[in-house]
Amino acid sequence: ENEATFVCRLPAADPNAPQADLGGFVVRLRRYADRLGPLIGLGAAQRTPGDLDAINGGLDEAYAILGRFGKTFRSVDPSWPSTFHLDLVRTAKELAKIERQLWMQLREAYESGLGGDLAAPAQTVARRRARPIVLLEKLAQRCALLAQREETIARPSRGDEELRQQIRSFVRADALDTEPLLTDLLLHKKEDLLTFLRRGSDDEQHGPLIDRLWETADLVVLDDTVSLHGHRRAGDPRVLDALASTTAGDARFRVLKQLMAQRQQLDHSFVVACFRNVGVRPNDRDLQLSWRCLVLGHRDAAQRRVAAYKLSAESMWQTIALPMVPISTLVAIGERVTRSRGDEGKKIFFDCVRARLEEAAQSFTTREQLQPLTKLIMLLLDFSFLAETGYFRRFDAILGTFLENAQKAGLRIDYFENLRKTLDQTYNDNKDKPTTAPPAGVRKLPLILQRRLAGERRYLSWFITHPDPRIASETLRHIGVNNIERVLRVNELNGSVMKALLQKPELFTRSAALLAALNHPKCTQQFAQRQISNLGRSKMGQQALRRIANNASANASVRSMAKRLLQQATGASATRR
Repeated sequence: ENEATFVCRLPAADPNAPQADLGGFVVRLRRYADRLGPLIGLGAAQRTPGDLDAINGGLDEAYAILGRFGKTFRSVDPSWPSTFHLDLVRTAKELAKIERQLWMQLREAYESGLGGDLAAPAQTVARRRARPIVLLEKLAQRCALLAQREETIARPSRGDEELRQQIRSFVRADALDTEPLLTDLLLHKKEDLLTFLRRGSDDEQHGPLIDRLWETADLVVLDDTVSLHGHRRAGDPRVLDALASTTAGDARFRVLKQLMAQRQQLDHSFVVACFRNVGVRPNDRDLQLSWRCLVLGHRDAAQRRVAAYKLSAESMWQTIALPMVPISTLVAIGERVTRSRGDEGKKIFFDCVRARLEEAAQSFTTREQLQPLTKLIMLLLDFSFLAETGYFRRFDAILGTFLENAQKAGLRIDYFENLRKTLDQTYNDNKDKPTTAPPAGVRKLPLILQRRLAGERRYLSWFITHPDPRIASETLRHIGVNNIERVLRVNELNGSVMKALLQKPELFTRSAALLAALNHPKCTQQFAQRQISNLGRSKMGQQALRRIANNASANASVRSMAKRLLQQATGASATRR
């Protein structure tokens, strides 16, 4: 009404590193790469346990540097100068180049046969490197476009055989491989994938791909949610929008998009009616998939709570096992777990959300992000088992990180400080009580959740015998000199885990561990040939050979080898007499 209006532009909530700091990332990463190179280049015979520890620690630091770079520039401001965008492009490419050289050196050393002790570091890096490298590629692409003020990226040709191969692998994947393969497609080939879908149903792979995408619609919704709210890929097109709008798509995606935008309270009959209105008769899997998508991506907290209570037990566990699951989703499911499950369900819930909670406690910067995080912490504080030693230490570390970050952001934390003191007092009052066993029945959980739990130390004994090597191998990170003998007493130990352990000479510096390995039914002939020859030189060694030779549960070839060496040692002793 003809009155002056004053506007001020507030500073961004997530300040970015100054331009001068870009070179520091490259210098630090190159420093670790230069240190690791000579150690990786050594043969396994020359490498000491200390060298292997240095390799593991150096790799952790190198990928932590890449992670910090990705977090620092997870959002790119178009208003930055084009020179800064170009510097970001050069830095991201240089970091990717150094990482690739380090990875190739590690992989070649391992595959050459001279680096058998590098199996665990190589497998860890292979799983860990995908995300930071993808973020570096996306950052370089985004900044290059901003520097040139271009809006589109040139798309590869329709005959992209690499894309077709990735689609074939995704369509055929099982429950454990589906999530990483789809993530790889959406991070590396999203534009190409959407172009492929828009061509229509003439291609023979189109129908199977649409069906597979529907079966994994919760992963699609999660990717869209991370793009919108995580600010890492906010400019990316939404896959659900493309699947719902394309004429060659599927009516189920249009129903799902309608449900995601629904404001009235959802119930079973309404969801079923939405499907039937487009000529689809939904089965239980379709309905459970819809509820999983709603609890993951619906903007309304009340709708997420409704969806959380509609989930079957399997769907609920499958949802919390997903990577980068929104904290608001965990709150909705946590409320259900708190009200309807005993300590076993609560322990599984805590172990599954711990890594996600730790990441959120480290990275939140705004009150909008703080609100659901606070609710989740409040839910967990009601879990009585947090006073147990193992759980207390892990939760207290997360709570400490949360309070430290909140203090830096200038947020009031007095209430949580008091709660932390109360929890600490409860722990001191109960720390002398015996710790309860991990929850039983974990083998009945969905495979994707079993894989998540296998990475937790307290579930080690549950999963070292798992028949799927992809799940059992997650336990390798927790097997060391202090517990190798206990692990080798388990005859049902997964074969892949056993082979990986036998390739770590630092685990067998003690005679007890060596003998436990030689007596194990899954001991390999190659390991026995390297280790057993020295046993015949002493009386104690001959006694050990005799026990191996008479051990009916030992590997037959290792028993035969022990008998021959024992005969040779006995014959040599008789000749000397």
